[in-house]
Amino acid sequence: MSRADVRSVRPLAGALLVVLLAGCVTGTPQDPAAGTPRPTSTASATGASASPSTTPVADPPATAAATPPAPSPAPSAPAPGPAAPARTPVEVVVSWAMWDEQAGQVQVAGYAADVVESGGTCTLTLRLGEHTVTAEQQATPDATTTTCGAVAVPRDRLPQAGTWVAVMSYVSDKSSGSSPDVSIGVP
Repeated sequence: MSRADVRSVRPLAGALLVVLLAGCVTGTPQDPAAGTPRPTSTASATGASASPSTTPVADPPATAAATPPAPSPAPSAPAPGPAAPARTPVEVVVSWAMWDEQAGQVQVAGYAADVVESGGTCTLTLRLGEHTVTAEQQATPDATTTTCGAVAVPRDRLPQAGTWVAVMSYVSDKSSGSSPDVSIGVP
């Protein structure tokens, strides 16, 4: 390519660059009501044929795509407190369970096997259908176990007669467990 050819190409390349950049640069925003120029026909008062001319005609209003608002962040859950220490599972044994006619109450005695500790609680839970009745008492350390002693529930706390299911449970800071179900007939 000769020097003269290079000189004639440079202005064209520069003009092309200006046109391309002008398309990328935004200037003053246009008034959307001004619309886009469209050819229209106008008739003269002399009845001459209509000649096309370019007159701005308003574009129909643009409909914005429905953009839902950004969801607000969900409130964060409170930081969890210190985890409760894991309790050692213990076997809870029911020594005996009965309806005491003279005392007019259910009595259940039991103990937590293979654990000797203070501060535990024994809970007797009696269930019949939709009814649940509970009674608690402090456990007592013994030579080789932690005893619940006899836990009693008077008849007036039991809403109906029938075969009640009894469960003795034991809970302390270190241990927990529940007995198997035991059935007790209540008149």
